[in-house]
Amino acid sequence: MFVRLLCFVLIFSVTSYSQCPVQKVQVVNNRVSPPIGSDFISFSVEVDVILEWTDKYPNPPRASFINLMKQLGPAVIRVGGDSTDYSWYNPNGLPYPPYRTRPFRYNITDIDIHSIYNSVQAFGGSVVFGVNFRPAENASYAINHLLAIDRIIGLNNPSIKAIEIGNEVDLYRGNGDRPASFSPNDYYLEWKNYIQQIQSAIPHAPTRLYQGATYCCYNIFEDDLKNFITNYNQYMRTLSVHFYPDNTNAKTTLLYQLSDQIAQEGPLLWTEKTKSGNFIKLANTYGIDVVIGEGNTNSEPGELGVCDVFGSAIWVIDEFLNEAKAGIRRYHIHTHELDLRTPFYLNQGYPIIRPVFYGLRFFAYLLQGFVAPPQILETDPICVVDELIKTWAVLNGEILKIVLIHKNLTVTGPANVEIDLSNFGFLKGKTMYAIRLIGEPTQKVNIMLAGQTWTGSKDGYPVGVFQEEKIMVDSNGLLTVTISPINAMMISSISFNS
Repeated sequence: MFVRLLCFVLIFSVTSYSQCPVQKVQVVNNRVSPPIGSDFISFSVEVDVILEWTDKYPNPPRASFINLMKQLGPAVIRVGGDSTDYSWYNPNGLPYPPYRTRPFRYNITDIDIHSIYNSVQAFGGSVVFGVNFRPAENASYAINHLLAIDRIIGLNNPSIKAIEIGNEVDLYRGNGDRPASFSPNDYYLEWKNYIQQIQSAIPHAPTRLYQGATYCCYNIFEDDLKNFITNYNQYMRTLSVHFYPDNTNAKTTLLYQLSDQIAQEGPLLWTEKTKSGNFIKLANTYGIDVVIGEGNTNSEPGELGVCDVFGSAIWVIDEFLNEAKAGIRRYHIHTHELDLRTPFYLNQGYPIIRPVFYGLRFFAYLLQGFVAPPQILETDPICVVDELIKTWAVLNGEILKIVLIHKNLTVTGPANVEIDLSNFGFLKGKTMYAIRLIGEPTQKVNIMLAGQTWTGSKDGYPVGVFQEEKIMVDSNGLLTVTISPINAMMISSISFNS
């Protein structure tokens, strides 16, 4: 994975409103996002490490992996990354093809395809398969891989979310896979040529099967997305961009990771900062979902004391909500088996849970219990004590959930927050339910979510007794809670045990 470079800087400042004794916010019954799908929490895993999660067919899927995934919803597993373009379908173990840049290193076989498919079936998810795009004109590597997928799964199977051709093609000019003159239009024509070769080899494959773009960095390729979407939308189910908001560099700190600059960087890029303008909105007009096909706290391998500590759990909640509000359809957390950013890894089958998993599980609670996907509501600050205390709310029907995130590392005492719910008459005088995500900023183990921890888990399920609080909304629709720094809480109009 290459270090991501963002070519713009956002100015961020925090204003203190010391005259406010209590943080006050009003939740407004005005939807400001598309519906958030139940598969928003998704993953991107390299071709050559996914079997460390799934186990190898004909063994059954690894139970601890399946149990963890079931707690996060019907995730989409993107099998790809840098390894997409140095892997090929090679069931007979032929010598790797000669290549002058980035040599091939992994042979895909039927075992890989069976193992992945059986696992996503077991937890109710689906898969995006990446296929090789190294040769500029000859799609045979991709076709051979897809023929095997079609034989084992079927390209019309709903468990296949999309096929992704190549990875981070905007870097091909720099890594030698294409000439220095390689342009967005060159990519589009080569991509279309691959699709036409695939359609010729597999005529029953859906024409609109593909995940386009897979761009990693803000550059001329993002700037030209308008042309890509407008002229090639007939082939696309989804469009993917990669985003690592906090790159591994000298300024990487937990304080920086939790700043609003980081939280707002991606949404502003997708909706305002490229020459293509709001390309999420443009893609949606053609029925194309925009996904973050690869993202995490920062780029590989992560930063010690930033990506592997409790602060990353708070980061992921805020990051996901900001991206969902901007219209991102799914966020694929990218991981290698043992790097610092991975939410979990499996040690001889036993799960080792990293802090970011707690943020993912917290977000999964936000999406559970709804008949249809919820939407983010407008929240208006009335009195602001600390701008790094964030209030979010989602609604569908008469189920309302509120998320409070305290991101300020520079304070020590808890904050009181008054939430005005008077716009929701059905809640006045009613009981709401709350769970808390509790830890210290640099804590790595024994983190608590709703009174439970995954430290010491042998099967992927949490240890301890589930705990939720009851909080009354007064007759005026006001609700008051206390939250500590670098903690989060969720308040729901229905019990989390419902």
